[in-house]
Amino acid sequence: MNGLLKVGTGEIAMRFWSPSPHNGFSHRRYEWSGFVFLQDIVDRSVISLQEERAGLTTQQVLPASYIQEVPFPCHCWDTFLKNSVMVLPMSLCLSFIYSVCVIVRNVVHEKEARIREAMQQMGLSNSVHWCSWFITSMLQMSLTSTMLVTILFFGNILRHSDFFLLWLFLHAGSLATVSFCFLLSVFFSEAKLASAGSGSSTL
Repeated sequence: MNGLLKVGTGEIAMRFWSPSPHNGFSHRRYEWSGFVFLQDIVDRSVISLQEERAGLTTQQVLPASYIQEVPFPCHCWDTFLKNSVMVLPMSLCLSFIYSVCVIVRNVVHEKEARIREAMQQMGLSNSVHWCSWFITSMLQMSLTSTMLVTILFFGNILRHSDFFLLWLFLHAGSLATVSFCFLLSVFFSEAKLASAGSGSSTL
């Protein structure tokens, strides 16, 4: 048996997954690679040895090997969904780039114009300053997430997904994106350069 023909165990899932059952000649390597026949020979040998040790001399014909694929529910082939498996995550990432550029530019512009130092002289604490930026940025990102979920759900693109779970998933991504924006704002001192650099850094 050629070891290159068997299904490897180095990956948990397929590299290019499609929402469909396994069907085709390449997915039946367990059968045509010779492993199932080797397993059948070993099983019959073990059974024969156990019968000899137990003193059983019945020459019964063992049943033949029978293979059946795991049942899969009724599936409708959706060409658009199959093609959007790789495109949709990139599209969602690209939809947040404008928001990232705007947030980083505004934060760096405030630092560049010395507005933060002026407000700190008037008694503004550092925690209140960053909390205000976080609330403002999250409102903007939440609006974007809500619009994306509405388009994906009511546009019958992800019609089998739960609306709240999808919104919660994008909202968690928004939290990470806002935190990443605050991290990027530390490395820039000019607003225009920060706007351009934050977009490329997000990609």
